[in-house]
Amino acid sequence: MTIQQSSLRGRLARGTSLSSEKELRAILVLVTAFFCAFLALPAALVLIRSLTGADGGASLGNYAATFADPDFLASIANSLTVSCASALIATGLAFLLSYTVNCTNVPAPLKRAIGLLAQLPMLLPTITYGFAIIYTFGRQGPLTRALGFQAFDIYGFNGLLMGYVIYTLPTAFLLIDNSFRFIDKRYLIVSRVMGDSPAQTFARTIVRPLAGALCVAFIQSFFLAFTDYGIPTSVGGQYNVTKMNASWETTARLMGDSWIKTILRVVTPNAWPTLLQVFGYYFVSSMVTISAVVFLTSARTMVVTTKISALQHVADFDSIFALSLAILVLNLGVKGITALLTQASGARTARKSIRMRGTGRSDVTVAARLLGHPDRVSNRGLAAAAAGVALILAISVFAGAGGAGVGGAAAGGSPAGGGGAASSAGSGGGQVIIYSNADQEALDAYRTALDKNGYAGDYIIQAFGTSELGGKLAAEGPAIEADVITMSSYYIDSAQANSHMFADLAQVQSTLLDTATPAWRAPVQAQEGAIFYNTQVLASEGLPVPGSFKDLADPVYRGMVSVPDISGSSTGWLMIQAIMDAYGDEEGTDILTGIYRNAGPYLSQSGSAPIKNVRAGEVAIGFGLRHQALSDRASGLPIEVVEPREGTYSLTESVAVVDHNEGVNPLAQEIAAVIVDSGRKRLMNTYPKPLYQGEAPRENSSSNPKEWPDALTVPLLEIHKEVSERCRRAAAE
Repeated sequence: MTIQQSSLRGRLARGTSLSSEKELRAILVLVTAFFCAFLALPAALVLIRSLTGADGGASLGNYAATFADPDFLASIANSLTVSCASALIATGLAFLLSYTVNCTNVPAPLKRAIGLLAQLPMLLPTITYGFAIIYTFGRQGPLTRALGFQAFDIYGFNGLLMGYVIYTLPTAFLLIDNSFRFIDKRYLIVSRVMGDSPAQTFARTIVRPLAGALCVAFIQSFFLAFTDYGIPTSVGGQYNVTKMNASWETTARLMGDSWIKTILRVVTPNAWPTLLQVFGYYFVSSMVTISAVVFLTSARTMVVTTKISALQHVADFDSIFALSLAILVLNLGVKGITALLTQASGARTARKSIRMRGTGRSDVTVAARLLGHPDRVSNRGLAAAAAGVALILAISVFAGAGGAGVGGAAAGGSPAGGGGAASSAGSGGGQVIIYSNADQEALDAYRTALDKNGYAGDYIIQAFGTSELGGKLAAEGPAIEADVITMSSYYIDSAQANSHMFADLAQVQSTLLDTATPAWRAPVQAQEGAIFYNTQVLASEGLPVPGSFKDLADPVYRGMVSVPDISGSSTGWLMIQAIMDAYGDEEGTDILTGIYRNAGPYLSQSGSAPIKNVRAGEVAIGFGLRHQALSDRASGLPIEVVEPREGTYSLTESVAVVDHNEGVNPLAQEIAAVIVDSGRKRLMNTYPKPLYQGEAPRENSSSNPKEWPDALTVPLLEIHKEVSERCRRAAAE
């Protein structure tokens, strides 16, 4: 080599090194900026908000209130226990499955089946796991019926453990299975040749190399269970990686390619199989996540999983299972397509590498040849077939899922719907966007009234669960996307007091019975509570029919009662109003404690859970929304309704028009008026309590309607929540 050649090579190397450092710095800056914008900044804002008191000043009051909660430490301990147990079991199961797939002589088809089944739970929304466990292992589940008794109690630790193991198993399996593929199996032979016992061979050649992966799988499973968050935050190690020859990148640089050209011409083609797998993982994750998007959807961006979240509030389990199966089918299709494309891409690259190596050329020469002559095998037929299958699958699955998603529902939320194609909305005109926490019957009444009065195509209805819509009202105020809100009246009054976000209703013609109703809202329906029972279960258990809330506190009903907790559902407030109004604080507290003690694990955060439990035969008696029980009875289910002696209390839901910062959508006032003036007639069929002059009780009206003597407000709700919490703790003692 001459001095000139050596000097030229040195300058080229230094130039390449400087160029690489600049590119790395640029990448680091971009990654840091992305991290700050989408993680560090939001986290800092949340931290600042948590340190802000009600008066706007710095305060530790939020943390003091949290740590002062007597149940906080117990909740932490319970979370740690069930998370550790589920992570340990999931990691152990994942190891056994991965060992079977990678280190045994099990037939190949069975290995593929094991790998698919181990990943199956990640293809379903996590919200379906609990329902599946209840319907399989509950008191009326097939296992219980086959055995003649319930093998174990599914509520509490047992049910949580089972659900978390199912939830975390796919992630643990992917981590460990991927690590297994990097173990050199030849060490197994070497270990045996050197005289190691089977246990020593297993420990030295399998367990020791996998120690890191096992620890990572346990930690990942623990945090998934502890946070109960829908999507794993990392995909590291979950997919097979493509091993690329570093000399290819060197050759690209010697040929004068920039960093971008190297990415496009070398890295991307050779990483294509891995990129396809990563795409498949994130597609599946996006399809099944709920918690990450439930507050972020809008009227024009509703996703399937948020429909499932809304449906679970209304106990529409047929629609939930239909949508979950639809998601499963679509995810399986996408996973199959990506696997097919991955295999085709890998095989094509392997064939080309073999052809090049067969010429006896060096790796650099092979890389140069690949750069100069990209593969012209397009697999257009395969790509077209895959695209066609995906399109047909998506259309067929979600055409059926759409039908399932608009099925029967009850209070708390329902799927979105509306009239017509999307156009501009908001105060400037265009389609009126309606946010609602109403059930399906109410939404159908709204649509019917609007369409019959000529407003078809002028509105979009977006339904939410009560907590989701309440959170949006509190967080967004007048800047909310909606032009019209239908929501629990006390939530609307609270939002008005805090944000002054509603305009006075100007076009409603109906005259209210309650003249004290504020001008910014008009009631559209009244949700009444009632006691109901399963006639078959009550008879089989030899229990008397309860006639009052006081009866429900009788120990004879221990384990046979399901009621909603006011901390999770406003339906529970109806029961507390009746008890406290009829018996006062002291006796009422004793009665409520007895009811909670009898409910035990059937004290639910969902207002629709009691009717679900009674309907499924998990318990004999429940308290919930009266119209749900009447609907079940009318459909032929063994459900009967009891009008409690303390009275039938109700919560009204009202319509209000949002006064955006830039004004009111002129069509919103008309829409609100039609919902009240024309929609009430149909609404009375389901919610028969009269609210306006000229309305008469129906045949299905309650016989003893009552109301809390004072106005229902959020501060009163908080007081009753505190009472309920004291009773719940006393019942657990």
